[in-house]
Parts: sequence; structure tokens; C-alpha cells
Amino acid sequence: MKALEFARRRPSLTISLALGLLTFLLYLPVIHNGFVDYDDQGYITDNIHVTAGLSWPGIVWAFKSNEQANWHPLTWISHMADCQMFGTNPAGHHFTNILFHTANTLLVFFLLKQMTRELWASTLVAAFFGWHPLHVESVAWASERKDVLSAFFWLLTMMVYVKYVKKPGAFTYLAALVLFACALLSKPMAVTLPFALLLVDFWPLNRFESAGQTATPNPPGQKTAVPWQTGIFLILEKLPFFALSFADCYVTYLVQNHGGAVMSASTLPFSYRFANALWSYLRYVSSTLCPTGLCIIYPYKAYLPVGLVTVSILLLVIWSGLFLFWRKKFPYLLVGWFWFLGTLVPVIGLIQVGAQAMADRYMYIPSIGLFIIIVWGVKDLIRFHPATRNYCFTTGAAALTMCLVTTSWQIKYWHDTASLFVHAIRVTGDNTVAYFTLGATYEQAGDTTDALALYKKSAEMDPNYLPTQFGLARILLENGDYPGAKPHLDYAESMNTQNPELEISMGFILQKIGRNAEGVKDVRRAVQMEPDSPAYHNYLAYALQKMTNTDEAIREFSTALQLEPDYPNARYGLASALIAAGRTNEAIAQYQIEIQQHPNNPEAHYNFGLAFLDNRQFADAEKEFSIELKLSPGELKAHYRLAETLTGENKFADAVAEYRKALQILSNFPDAKKELASLLAAHPEVK
Repeated sequence: MKALEFARRRPSLTISLALGLLTFLLYLPVIHNGFVDYDDQGYITDNIHVTAGLSWPGIVWAFKSNEQANWHPLTWISHMADCQMFGTNPAGHHFTNILFHTANTLLVFFLLKQMTRELWASTLVAAFFGWHPLHVESVAWASERKDVLSAFFWLLTMMVYVKYVKKPGAFTYLAALVLFACALLSKPMAVTLPFALLLVDFWPLNRFESAGQTATPNPPGQKTAVPWQTGIFLILEKLPFFALSFADCYVTYLVQNHGGAVMSASTLPFSYRFANALWSYLRYVSSTLCPTGLCIIYPYKAYLPVGLVTVSILLLVIWSGLFLFWRKKFPYLLVGWFWFLGTLVPVIGLIQVGAQAMADRYMYIPSIGLFIIIVWGVKDLIRFHPATRNYCFTTGAAALTMCLVTTSWQIKYWHDTASLFVHAIRVTGDNTVAYFTLGATYEQAGDTTDALALYKKSAEMDPNYLPTQFGLARILLENGDYPGAKPHLDYAESMNTQNPELEISMGFILQKIGRNAEGVKDVRRAVQMEPDSPAYHNYLAYALQKMTNTDEAIREFSTALQLEPDYPNARYGLASALIAAGRTNEAIAQYQIEIQQHPNNPEAHYNFGLAFLDNRQFADAEKEFSIELKLSPGELKAHYRLAETLTGENKFADAVAEYRKALQILSNFPDAKKELASLLAAHPEVK
């Protein structure tokens, strides 16, 4: 009874608790999923700056980085924070995404309630937002942290903006502007937020009016509009927001174009992109109303269906015209529709980034507009036709139930890479990227036969897909089939002879089959194309080191560090090369710098310990290996090396204990077995 009384007296709080709990529990199974071998490596597992955790040099890198052909420093920092707390355990990274999505669901509820004072309509929009299967990709994919993080700041910006509208003030306005900047620093798609602010000015804030005419009455308790609050003023009011958007658009275009993510007109003509964009709008509406056949990658069609594109154009024009015509009687239709159309513009494909024709994740914010149309539309239907009330309630309950069921099922596909891309192939059929990624997954698992078959299937569908050509070449070379691999390498090179990434890949492939001189030549070409790239100098240094060209390798590692002082891979490489050159004290100095920059990185302490061990500085080596084991208790190699160090210090009992710990982790560890047996034979008093 007390619970019912509390719910009656505090309905908003009760509903928010229920929304939050159900959304959290719905997505909680995601923590059992692993990382996906599609962007998760570059964003998290293989990104040395991210896995090193939070540090000041790492934060500086985040603001300077153009990795993954994006500029989103706050997203990088959030991944670093996760690695600081959870390491590379995927459960922790997924858990953070779940928390953000749960928070965003609640923010949608409170934002709409704040603007409209409609409790149940706001609840339903938030429920659809939180439980719709279109949003699984944004939450279950660790790399899509940028979606949930950007949306978090987007919604906070709007809440603070509404507060500013009700009680104008410089501090509140500045707070909204700062939160908007955070949204942009999380994902560039937030550039359309100023446009969304103008839409909510029209409805439900009712700030638009014609000069000299009576303003539309505002909701109870809201500040009454005054004559100078015309459309022109409202646009001028947003100029700082638009300025941030334009600046972010410029930076993003430069970064994505430099990263090779923007497709050229020769690759994908603008006429095709424009037609695909129009068709995609219709497909997004369809996926919202009937979310079936969802997957991670929707490939471009060889030929767009002319009939469907024509239907898309007609429907877009008709719906837009009708909603404009009904803007006074049903203003939510105009706002919801143009929210959907406008917020999708950056990713609709007019400037094409990536290989996807469309993507579920792009609907994370735009779907709110469609949900508003549906919920407020049903609300008015009941108002004008009360007899439909029960039917609408039943249909709404069924729709939410189906969202819960479908989302639960969709989450299962994200369990691992193979499940995800097998599903994508089943849904889309001829999917070049899906076949390639599935092949790479099999190759990584050691199943080169199935991997080769999948690569060939991918190449049949699109011979111009570079990763597939390299995948085929790599497997054929590893099997000793150089004549079979050469056409794939030549074909890839013919597609773009000025691609440094291509030269790097070719260089490593050639080195892998023992053709070191040719491999180094290719990597040198990449450095010549991008002389200011620390990564390319680092790659060249490793290629040279493999050829035992130690002195030149040291110079290249040093150049990489001059270009980017906080570059752990280059510093480890330099230290390793210095040890190979007999300059152990200089190597130790490099490891000391790395420890200062990343004190909580277990790998740094391990490498530092190895350098001391090679220099027979056993006490210092013991200290570093012990620190690594505190940071990473189950690390096999650290127990083994600590045992070697303790043996060098004549601490035989402790050494025996460490060898045994190593064998507990890996019972079939021949070196540990051999050295433990030798130690016990030489010192029988030790048990």
C-alpha cells in the first residue's frame, strides 16, 4: 500500500525508476558479450593510447588524434577511463555503454516532460527510445560509445536550454553551449543540434511568432513570449551554436578525408548517393515501424530499385507538405518529422563515409522525432475518437512488448564476431564486408580453409574491396603460393598507388614471407608519402629491425618519438633496438620515461624489468616484475621472469614459488618445468 501511495504522489519519480530499471535489465546480458573484430581493435584492444589508461599525455593525444578517421576526443578519453578501471575486459566497457543508454532513456523522459508537461506521452517516447531494437547497435557495440556519449550531452544541452528559455541568463546559456561542445567532442553527428533547438522553439516551447501578432499561448507556468522574440532573433540566438557546428564540420571533413574514409565521386557518383539517401530515409522509417532484418552492415546495392527510390521521393514530399500544412493544428508532426530528417543529414550519405549504405546506429537520436509523431499522434487520435482508446492502448502495449522481445533477441547476435556477421550475411545476402570480416575471424582462429573460401566469396562480389585482396594475398603467401598471391597484390596496388596504408600492408606481407628488402622498400614509400606520421616511422623502424639494421631502426624509432613523445610502441621498439645494439643503459632510460608517462601500464613495468634483468640488475628487475603482478596478478610471463630474477638474487625458495605459480597458470610450460627441476636438483633443501 505504501508503494502504491508513493507512486500516486510521485508519478514522475516512480515512472523514471521503472524506466531506468527495465532498460538496464534489458541490456544487462550485453556484459557477457565479447569485443567485435570490427572497429573494436582500433578503438580499444589494439590501441596503445587507449589501453594505457588515463594520463595527461593520453588526453593530449585524444585531442590531436585523427585515428579511425574521426575527431572525437571525449570518446577516446571515455575509452581510456574504461581501460583504467577494467583493462581490456569487455564486460566493463559494455557496462559503461549500458549505463549511458539507461541515463539517456531517463533524459528523454525528463526532457519531454519538462517541455510538454505530458507525463504519459513522455513516458512512452522514452520507453520506445530505451527498448527499440534499432538502438542495440549503439549500446552493444563497444566502439559505438560515441553514440551514447554524444546523445548524453545532446540531451543535457537541450534540458539546460529549456531552463534558459524559462529563465534567461548568461550562465545558463553558456552551460548549454559547453554541453553542446561536449556532444560535438563525442561525435560529430551532433552538429545538427542547433537545428533541433529551433524546432523545439516552434513546439513545444512555442517561441515563434510573427512580428506584431499575438504569440501562441505557452504551456502553464512558461514565460510568455514578447514581440522581439521573432524567428530572426531565435536564429541569431543560436549563432554561437551554429559556429561550433560549422567549425566541427570543417575539422571532421579534414580528418575523414585525410583518413581515406570519404569516398570519391569516381567511386560512388553523387547521383547514386543522392538516390540512396532518399531511399534510406524510407528504409529508416520502415525499420522504426517494423524492426526486422537489422544487422551491423548494410551493403550498397549494385543497382538501386528505381521504383522504391521514386516512392521514397513521393512519400518524403507528401509527408513534408502535409506536416507543414498541419503545423498550426498539429505542430508536433512538423517538429518530429523535421527532427528525423534534419538530424540524419550528416550521415545520410550525401558525403559518403565508410562502406555502409545505412546503419542502425545513425537512428539513435533521429528516432526520437518519429517516436514523438507516433505517440502524440495516437494521443490526438484518442482525443478526437475516444472509442479508439482501448485499441490504441492494446496496440501500444503490444508494440512495447515486441520491442522488448526483439531487442533481447538482437542482443544475442552481438555475442561474438562470428555470430554477428553470420547474421549479417543471412539478412543481406551479398555482403562483401560481412564475408571478409567473417573470413578474418576464421583466419584468426586458425581456420585458413574456411577463411580463404570466405575471402574468395567477398572478392567475387566486389573485387575493389582492398581488405579482401590483402586477405587473399596473405593466406596464399602463408601457404607458399606466391604466384597465386601476386595478382591480388598487384590488383590492390593498381587501385590506389598513393595509399600509404596500402604500402605498409604490402611491406609487412612481403616481410612475412621472407622478402625483407622488398618489404622495407614499400614501407619507405609510405614514409615518403606521409613524412610527418609517427606511426609510419615506427612501422619502418620495426621493418628495419627485422632486417637487423639496428642503427637505422634506432633513428626511425627516435623520429617517431620526436613527432609523438607519448608513443609507447615506438618507445618499446627504441629500447629493444638499443638493447640489441648493446646500449642497455640508454634502453633503461627509455623505459623510465615510459613508466613516468604510464605508471599503471603493466606492460611498461614488464619491459622495464626485462631491461634490468638483461643488465643483471636483479633487485631493480624484481621491483618492476612485482609491480606488474600487482597490476595484472595472473600474468604468466611476469611470474616466470620474476622467478628468473629471484634465482639471480639467490632467493631460491621464492623463485621456486614463482615457477610453481607460472605452472599453475600453464601446466605445460616447458621452460618453467625445466628450470624448476634444475633449481630443485641444485638446491634439494628447497621444497
